[in-house]
Parts: sequence; C-alpha cells; structure tokens
Amino acid sequence: MTLRSSLQPAPGGRRRTWTAPNGHTLVLPITITLWEPHPVTLEPLWTVTARVDLVDRRPQTTEVVVSTPDGLDAAWLQRDLRWATPADIVREWAPQQLAVGLDPMTLEPPTDMWAAGERQDLTDDFLTQIATEYLELGRGYTSALAVKYGATPRTVRSWVEKARERGLLGAAPKRGKTGVIES
Repeated sequence: MTLRSSLQPAPGGRRRTWTAPNGHTLVLPITITLWEPHPVTLEPLWTVTARVDLVDRRPQTTEVVVSTPDGLDAAWLQRDLRWATPADIVREWAPQQLAVGLDPMTLEPPTDMWAAGERQDLTDDFLTQIATEYLELGRGYTSALAVKYGATPRTVRSWVEKARERGLLGAAPKRGKTGVIES
C-alpha cells in the first residue's frame, strides 16, 4: 500500500502561534491529510484528515474525518492506524524540518508514522541499537528516534530506561548527560 500525505493551514478557527521546544514556531490550526491513491487513476481510495490545534498550550488532534467511497474497514482503522500521528507530526516532525531550514508546509510528511505496526520486541539487540543511537544523538534523541521507529517520545524514553535496567547502558553520570554503553 502506497500512502501519501499533506500538511496545510486549516480553514477557519483562530490562528495561534506555537513555539516548539527547539524554538521554531508554527501557526495553528493545521490540517494533516493521509490517503491511499488508486494505483491507476491516483484518485484517493480513502482519506483521513486530522485537524491539529492548540489545547492547553500544546498541539493536539482536535478532529479526525475518515472517508472512503466504499465504506470503512473498522478493523483496519483500529488495528493499523496510529491515531496519535497528526499531533506527533506537528509537535516533532515539523519543528525538525524548520530546524534544518525547510518549510514543512511545502513537504510531504512521513507516512510511515501513521502505521501502528507490530509492537517492538525489546530484545537486547534492539535495546543496544537504541542505546547506541541515543548516545550518538544526545539531546533531542526522543523526537528523532520516535520518528524513526514510529513510536511516541515516551516509548523511546522507556526503551532507554529498559536498556539501563538490563545493564546495556550505563547510568547517566549527571543530569543532562547520556551515559555510556556497558560491555
């Protein structure tokens, strides 16, 4: 299944500026649309359109509209679509694009963030990989790894904690430091 996505200013509503943790700003509300194009006609087989706006000073998904000409596959929607993705795109992906000088409104947001996929097995190999990437990335690792693995920042932090619990990653020597990989 080939998916497409787009990001654009949402129609209507009060315009408010949100400042991301990296200091970059976005004007909300924003509409994020995900669709699957027909392989021949490229017409959408279905669409998911989400509105992200400020709620308690934080971007949150405030509305989701799902449409398809042939009815909804409720089992697929519940099992395979990650509903936190629209807010994650605004809170994490868009500020990352701004930080490297790109305008997220002119880019196609990643579609792999939408797939719920299988739960990641927390093997020692996987946690060692996470620990290695965590040390390489340093500050801001949660957002980068969340996007890469299609997880939430909270889940990424739990993986790092699990790596420490298993002795695969040393304790952070001071607040704000990353620690070392244990051999």
